[in-house]
Amino acid sequence: MVSAASQQKAYALALPFRSYLTVYLGFDLAADTSDFTLYELNAKPAVTSTTRDIAGLCRKFGDSPTILDFVVNAMHSGTLVTDSQIRLACNFVAKTLQFRQLTDCLMHLEQSHTLVAGHMTSSHYYRHYREQRRLESAYLREKKYLEDRTRYDLAFLSGFRALEALLDTMRIKRNEVPHLLRAFDEKFSTSFSSTTWTSYHEVFSSKRKKWKFAEIIGRYLDIRNAVAAHANPQRPYILDEDQVLEIQRLVEHMLDSPTGPMSGGAPSSPENVSRMCPAR
Repeated sequence: MVSAASQQKAYALALPFRSYLTVYLGFDLAADTSDFTLYELNAKPAVTSTTRDIAGLCRKFGDSPTILDFVVNAMHSGTLVTDSQIRLACNFVAKTLQFRQLTDCLMHLEQSHTLVAGHMTSSHYYRHYREQRRLESAYLREKKYLEDRTRYDLAFLSGFRALEALLDTMRIKRNEVPHLLRAFDEKFSTSFSSTTWTSYHEVFSSKRKKWKFAEIIGRYLDIRNAVAAHANPQRPYILDEDQVLEIQRLVEHMLDSPTGPMSGGAPSSPENVSRMCPAR
C-alpha cells in the first residue's frame, strides 16, 4: 500500500516501484494489471482488516454493483512480491526519487522491457541463448525481424529515450556524448567516460565485444536515427533482438551505478544475474 497526500504523490511512488520490479526483477506487471495500478481508499484500513474490508474502503469507479467483488478478486490475484524484494524496491525508489533524470530513465526503461523483456539467468545465457543465437541463420533473423519489427523498433526507441533521460538531455548529439558522460561521472562518481563496456548481445551483430561507452552510445545514436526515419523511402534499418537487449542492459548498468547495488551487490551482467528470470 502507498500512503500519500495526493493522487500525484501516490503515483510518484507507485510507478517507479512498479518499474523497478519490471526492469530489475523481471515481473510482467503490465499483463497483471487489468484496470488500474492503484486503487484509492476512502480511509486507512485497520491492521485486522480482511481483504473484503479493504475492498469496501475502495473509492468507487462508477456505479457498477460488481466493483466490490472485482477488487476482492484483484487483490487475491496478481504478482507475489517477497519482503526482501519489497525492501530492495523501496531502497531503489528512495534513491532514484532524489534525481528526476534517474526516475525518468527508469520509467522509459520499463516501457522498453514491457515490449521486449530482456531478462535471463547466467545459465540460460551461457548454456542456451548464446549458442542458439550463434547458430541462427541470417534468413531466420530476418524472418523474426519481419514478425516483430514494430515491437523491436518501439522497444529500442524507449531504451534510447531512457539513455537520453539518464544523461539528462532531450536529444543526444554525437559531439556532446563525451561531455555528457563526464558530467554524469562528476555528478554520480561513476567512470563511464574512461572505462569500457563488454557486449553480450551486440557482439553477435557487430562481432565486437569491447566498446568505449561513447562509442556504443554513438552506434546506438545512428541506429536510433535510422529506426526513427519513418519517412525514409529506403528499406528501414533491420533492427533485431541484439540491439534491443544490449541497450536495455547498457542503461540498466549505468542506472545501477549511481543508485547503488540492486540486489546485495550483484552486478547487472550475465555472470551474476540470479535475481533475473529467464528470457520471455
